[in-house]
Amino acid sequence: MSVSGDSVIINIEGLAYSIEETMFHDSLVPPKSCIFKIPNILYRQNEKAFIPDAFSFGPLHHDDNPNLKAVEKIKLQYLQCLISRLHTSETGKKRVIDLVKSIEEVEKAARQYYAESIKYTLEEFVKILLIDGCFIIELFRKYAYEELREKEDPIFTMSCMLQFLAHDLILLENQVPWIVLERLFNMTKQETHTESLLQLAIQFFGTTFSATPPTKILPLKDIKHIVDLLRKWLVSSTKVEESNSEYWEVMPSATGLVEAGIKFVKGTSESILDKIQ
Repeated sequence: MSVSGDSVIINIEGLAYSIEETMFHDSLVPPKSCIFKIPNILYRQNEKAFIPDAFSFGPLHHDDNPNLKAVEKIKLQYLQCLISRLHTSETGKKRVIDLVKSIEEVEKAARQYYAESIKYTLEEFVKILLIDGCFIIELFRKYAYEELREKEDPIFTMSCMLQFLAHDLILLENQVPWIVLERLFNMTKQETHTESLLQLAIQFFGTTFSATPPTKILPLKDIKHIVDLLRKWLVSSTKVEESNSEYWEVMPSATGLVEAGIKFVKGTSESILDKIQ
């Protein structure tokens, strides 16, 4: 821009080039983004409802809170358990290399899931996805198969640890792309355990939203992350005919229960949903 007398002359070509660069800059929200920061208007209502209590997953809250670093050792213990359980002729280092290569292949696609700019390098990002992803699938397996749990496993021996985990796993900012979880799961599955990742995940959350977990699971497609899985699971369950008792029946809404004459009283026990308002 230049000034000539009382008039202002704009560098049209330069301004157009600047706007074009901004339009196509990689800081814009990726078209496939589905993991993003909660809007400030919701944060102001209850900030703690959207922040991990004990476990951070994915890059958005990684290293944010020094108190969350203590559980990183537990994640590494779970990774070690998973690697050691694979009965192959390969060394532990070779198995880790294979996992790293596998996640590196989908790193660009996984990065597109996050609306926020990822501040970590490619190597750091892959490391976060691998360690967090392996921990999640190992958690689901140990929850379903008690024989896989170690005697002093803190997740299953420390009070409220599973409750903290269930809460942290359903935070939108705290997600690992499903494509990463599924890839790690398929690379580490064993013939003795036939349940799919989808089945294990729903089994883990089976009693979170209802006292009775489903006996059958409808096919779910294009899952983006755990929150998306739970949403699709809950929505699909409402489409099942009530007469089919083999499927899980959704609890009526609070409004419907009140209209039916049910009275509510304040509970005395804590729930993982207490913070979600």
